[in-house]
Amino acid sequence: MTQTINNLAAHIWSLADLLRGDFRHSQYGRVILPFTLLRRLEGILEESKEAVLAEYERVQRMDLPKAEQEKLLLSETNGLSFFNTSKMDLSKLDESGIKDNLESYVQGFSKDAREIFEYFKFAESIGQLNDANLLYKIVQQIRKTDLSPKAISNHDIGKVFEELIRRFAESSNETAGEHFTPRDIVHLTTSLVFMEDDEGLTQPDIIRTIYDPAAGTGGFLSEGMDYVEKLNPQAMMRTYGQELNLESYAICKANMLIKGQEINDIKLGNTLATDQLFADKFDYMLSNPPFGMHWKNIEQNIKDEHTLKGFNGRFGSGLPRVSDGSLLFLLHLVSKLKDKVDGGGRIALLVNGSPLFNGGAGSGESEIRRYLAESDLLEAIVALPERMFYNTGIQTYILVLTNRKKASRKNKVQVIDARNIGLRMKKSVGSKSNYFDEESIRQILEIFATEENGEFSKIFHTQEFGYRQVKLKVDGNNIEYEKVPLNEDIETHLKNSLEEVYDNYQIDALYVDEKDGRTGKVGYDFLIDDVNIDKGGKQFRVYFEDVGSDGEWSFYLSKTGNRVIFRSDLAGRDLNKGNAYFFKIRKSSEINLDYLVCFFSSERWKEWICAYKPNAAPVYLNKYELLRRDIGFPSITEQSHIVGVMDGIKNWRYKLQSLENDIWSKNSGSYSFDKYKLPVHRELPDRILDIAPFPLANIIHHYQNIPDSDIKGRYELLLKLFECLGIFLSSVLIGYVDGIKGGEFSRNLLSSQKKYLRRAPFGVWRSLLKDSIEAIQKMGHQNEFILASIIDDTLDLFERANNIRNETLGHGSYPTKSAARETLGNVELLYEGFMEKLYDIFDSYALVRPMKCVWDGEVYAYDLEGFKGLGCYPFGLKKIKTMSPMINGELYLVSEQNHDVKIKLFPFIRLMDIEEDSGLEAFYFYSKLMDDTKKDSPNNMKESLYMSHQQIKRQNQVCTDERISNIFT
Repeated sequence: MTQTINNLAAHIWSLADLLRGDFRHSQYGRVILPFTLLRRLEGILEESKEAVLAEYERVQRMDLPKAEQEKLLLSETNGLSFFNTSKMDLSKLDESGIKDNLESYVQGFSKDAREIFEYFKFAESIGQLNDANLLYKIVQQIRKTDLSPKAISNHDIGKVFEELIRRFAESSNETAGEHFTPRDIVHLTTSLVFMEDDEGLTQPDIIRTIYDPAAGTGGFLSEGMDYVEKLNPQAMMRTYGQELNLESYAICKANMLIKGQEINDIKLGNTLATDQLFADKFDYMLSNPPFGMHWKNIEQNIKDEHTLKGFNGRFGSGLPRVSDGSLLFLLHLVSKLKDKVDGGGRIALLVNGSPLFNGGAGSGESEIRRYLAESDLLEAIVALPERMFYNTGIQTYILVLTNRKKASRKNKVQVIDARNIGLRMKKSVGSKSNYFDEESIRQILEIFATEENGEFSKIFHTQEFGYRQVKLKVDGNNIEYEKVPLNEDIETHLKNSLEEVYDNYQIDALYVDEKDGRTGKVGYDFLIDDVNIDKGGKQFRVYFEDVGSDGEWSFYLSKTGNRVIFRSDLAGRDLNKGNAYFFKIRKSSEINLDYLVCFFSSERWKEWICAYKPNAAPVYLNKYELLRRDIGFPSITEQSHIVGVMDGIKNWRYKLQSLENDIWSKNSGSYSFDKYKLPVHRELPDRILDIAPFPLANIIHHYQNIPDSDIKGRYELLLKLFECLGIFLSSVLIGYVDGIKGGEFSRNLLSSQKKYLRRAPFGVWRSLLKDSIEAIQKMGHQNEFILASIIDDTLDLFERANNIRNETLGHGSYPTKSAARETLGNVELLYEGFMEKLYDIFDSYALVRPMKCVWDGEVYAYDLEGFKGLGCYPFGLKKIKTMSPMINGELYLVSEQNHDVKIKLFPFIRLMDIEEDSGLEAFYFYSKLMDDTKKDSPNNMKESLYMSHQQIKRQNQVCTDERISNIFT
């Protein structure tokens, strides 16, 4: 009986019903995919099995090398590229000895096929299934499904396998996008590469090649095969690829094997470090390499190839910074294009915004873009909507390149703005909340095919992306750099653009381009948004529009790239209606588009610009001041880091939203609720025990040591943990706001909560968190830790924990044992969510106390005590350097990556002497605040929530390089 592809995929995926409770969602695919492959392969081998077994018995009696044995066995497979020498198959497996028999069966495959199961770590899955008494049940179910070629064609089983891969990727959620590109993106990208060749692909008996250097699970290779098969079923598409991740490599090879493809040309390894297909060139290439991938670990390999081989290698035109390898993948693909005399080739590559504009004139990135433009390789740039991928919501682009442009596209680049095309998903998957339906894809392809300027498209000459960076001496000895469009005369341009800015300037004639020897270094930026603004005849390139909080402002980047223009469409006190004003970007500054969007999304950007002056700040924006204002931004690395953090927080919103649905789902079905949740829960504490601040790590440690049978004890301690988390995060957030407002916020906030803070009930901390978050959001500028902390879902989780407490302990009564068990299930699921959050925060941030400081004239060098994990006092000794001072003896939360990102904690949590002059210290979480905090002492804090079980001797608050070992218990 035939089944539709979707129905068959759903039927196979129903194996997950057996796995639920013993395996996590993200593990389902590691069981289902290899079993599906195994069932398909034995169906393919069925006709030749007896002949292979007979030949195997004969070969065994011969003294031949393994390779020769395989050749003889392959000759009996009727042209297949694999075989199996085991007499076993799934139908012969019974419950007795099933683990050993199944492992032996898999070992009977030929090397290439067996390798796939090894990289799936199939033996481990078999062991886990056997331990859970599920192995025989899985085998029973999968062997009921006929996946032989008689029942389903290569094409259809390929589509089924792709659907299973998609389900596996989406069940992984937060890690899906690392090795799996959404199918709508794959379909669009593939069509952009192939559609120019539709007529040629219909020729009889054609053979074409397709390649992906970051093959992942083989999505692009599969889509390329499908595209050509629909046009011409007789065409042959040969697939090539390389993949670094072992599991993805296994899935990709399985995917190709199931489709009847040769799998010898799917390679394992780092493409940039070692091209295992170095002698091959291809007709079509598609890829989605990791965004912002560091290549520090292979830096020497890349630099050696660049230096020693030049353009005879892959990276002759230049090298990007080591923090982003996207352009290296692009150069690698360009080097793999078939030569023009052999028909040339076409490329489509997915990138984020950084490769399009990072790096100034003369930098590696700019030189790569220059090479692409001057070689006339870039054909189109397609800007995609945000949130199109599973693991990131950032702006992404498709770059289309070819070395065989048709005449109408010579020396031109088509820019397509598809950011407002597409649909919203009913339910997000990871970070993906937008998608392209068939109509959206058709619309984009039609825009590409028309090659015309329009609402979503604009055609540029390649030279329009270029500029010359000219060095100037202005107003004496000051040095400035100006960007002059390549198609404009330098002196004429400077005269028009600088006459209002500088009294006098002189062009440095010795500052020349290394390649053409002319004045000014050549640079290229592929900025894609272009409109004309009428301001005295000058033309400006739009950077972004209407991102101000009030919607009244528009912002632009000058075409020369060194000014930000802003204008108001409404009359105002500080700017006249219709006028456009700008500030200069300091010559040492590079700008990340996404960072500027963050900057101008702040409600306080105008105040910041006004205040950005060595002496006094003007009370209103003034044209004269702004024309001469030289604004500096953080380094491009810091900008990218901040943008990355913000993007990470957006992802966390979706993760927590998904987690919330899991937390509050009702217990249903016949399986055990405890059995469902505990495997996940057990892993979480061990992940963070060594990195969480000591007070929180200690509570988690206590929780681990409470017997499972003590339900009430576990329940009470978990609620105590939530209370302490509320206090801790309140300390952080209020401390952050106070650091900016100088204590005004905390005074007002604590005054309004004074009545309740005397008793410090659970709900107070939720209220303080809410007020703090609202205050931070109103301020508009947030550092990276705050961004990692202020998530709306966090408040909701606290509120739910508060409700649970109010229904039980909050009313002064303890629940019954059965009620406690039910409540414990809800609380422990909340606990999982908070542990995941703690891990992400404290993997990058440390609770520290400054003990000693030295000012060296440029930075402050601090000796710090760090309080992480459960080690002996002081748990960690470290030295840092920072541009801003800290107060000795106070508690701070400091970024491990950037020591200038730090927050002084508001003293809801303190290290204090246990008794006056005792030299013994302990951590205290305050449960009440006295009117005069100076009178607070441990003696009158009988309601303290928590005190460290390790009593510590302070050695005169001097941090030494030796471990302090005097521990008092």
